[in-house]
Amino acid sequence: QGAAGRLLRFRTDPDTSRIDGLPSGCAAVLTVLLEAAPPQDLLQARIAGTRYVRRGVRDAAAPSRITAWRASDGQPTPASRIMLCDHHLIEWLPPATNLVLIGAGAVAMLVAQSAALLDVTVTVCDPRAAAGCTPAPPGVRHLACWPDAADAAMSTLSPHAALALSPHPRLDVAGLAAALRAEVPFVGALGSARRRAALRAELCAAGVPEPLARRVRVPLGARPGRTIPELALAILTAIPLATRDAGRSPTPGSRR
Repeated sequence: QGAAGRLLRFRTDPDTSRIDGLPSGCAAVLTVLLEAAPPQDLLQARIAGTRYVRRGVRDAAAPSRITAWRASDGQPTPASRIMLCDHHLIEWLPPATNLVLIGAGAVAMLVAQSAALLDVTVTVCDPRAAAGCTPAPPGVRHLACWPDAADAAMSTLSPHAALALSPHPRLDVAGLAAALRAEVPFVGALGSARRRAALRAELCAAGVPEPLARRVRVPLGARPGRTIPELALAILTAIPLATRDAGRSPTPGSRR
């Protein structure tokens, strides 16, 4: 699945040589793996899933192999994301982070535009596009349907987080109920602590079991703020928490 590479080692002697970045007088071995970039279409297709994928290189003499994560592999940690042991390189590639925003208002569009800085793929769900909602930024997918009619789409997207950012109660409840039914790991909504109690009651009235309704996090962020930029900033701070809950911590450029 990729061209064979070469494993190079550079040894330093504290008396005769030096590698930039190492303290002077330090003896060390610098190991470098040179390999051709794997096919981008294959790599992106694998990473687009909802699980980690593993890329392995053995002895640098054979092409790299990309395999799907298995439960027996355990959850990768930051320390084990890339390892070299006995000429065997293992690199874990995280899945894309998918975020669904319910409501296409000004706050949601600012969040969608800024989420690219966290390497997040955004889908906006709002049936009111024809009624003059704020246009979605480039690269943001828009579903013009009621969220409760988009359960199949929610399952297909496999989002790590679904956030209700509309001041429209019916739209919020429908979208949150769809996200809870799809077992989205992180579900949240814009609003105050007072709104949290009312929203849970509305979800229960819509047929959502109370334990599920209590999963909805309101408010979003430590200090939500009042202006549109302040609200968007508070919501953006909740996205890393959402992705950690789903088993992934985003790193800018991690899919590039």
